Amino acid sequence: MAFLKFNKSELVNLSYSLKRETISANTNGAYSNTSIVCCNTRRYHGLFGVPVDSLDGHRHILLSSLDESLILNGRQFNLGIHCYGEVYEPKGHKYIVDFEADPVPVITYKIGETILKKTLLLDQNKDRLLIKYELDSPANSKLILKPFLAFRSVHQLTHQNPSANTVGTPVKNGMSWKMYEALPTLYVQTNSSKTTFKSDPNWYNGITYSDEARRGFDCKEDLFVPG
Repeated sequence: MAFLKFNKSELVNLSYSLKRETISANTNGAYSNTSIVCCNTRRYHGLFGVPVDSLDGHRHILLSSLDESLILNGRQFNLGIHCYGEVYEPKGHKYIVDFEADPVPVITYKIGETILKKTLLLDQNKDRLLIKYELDSPANSKLILKPFLAFRSVHQLTHQNPSANTVGTPVKNGMSWKMYEALPTLYVQTNSSKTTFKSDPNWYNGITYSDEARRGFDCKEDLFVPG
């Protein structure tokens, strides 16, 4: 039985769940930090951040979040969640039925008879985040992953700009991006050779961090989604 656990009624209540965080760090200084429903509420939140000693020694968030969508028998269900001012879209938290952290975060989504478990594990010796998906579904299923790229210091916010290199490079079972020359390359890869990448580059403007807004700080940024 998990030592730390939240139930569905707590998870779908954003006034409760957005105040609870999960954070992991490794021996190199890399970290993963977000709310228990994977909605970032502070500028320091990010799914994957690393220190960049050659630049300024600060940690930089490369991957802000990774949205999942499930296509079940041709119907799409979006599991991500982002805040745009007063609006949350998509509302993936409504599908979360369980969260536990013993010893690592495991989030369980339920759509009808379909169960998707997501486990987050930060490698303790390498700058690498491992995400395991376990799907139990009677439906014809497809999993879509949508990376939200930040490539900025944890002390700053980023905005749509022409200097960003938004062109990705194909790698084994995935893609890589290096939006700015001074920052490391981010690799997003799966363990399946059946993985395909569909380019659909867009900036998602006005993503709002509610904790920063409440404190009266700059709270909005633009994140790049390559596809």
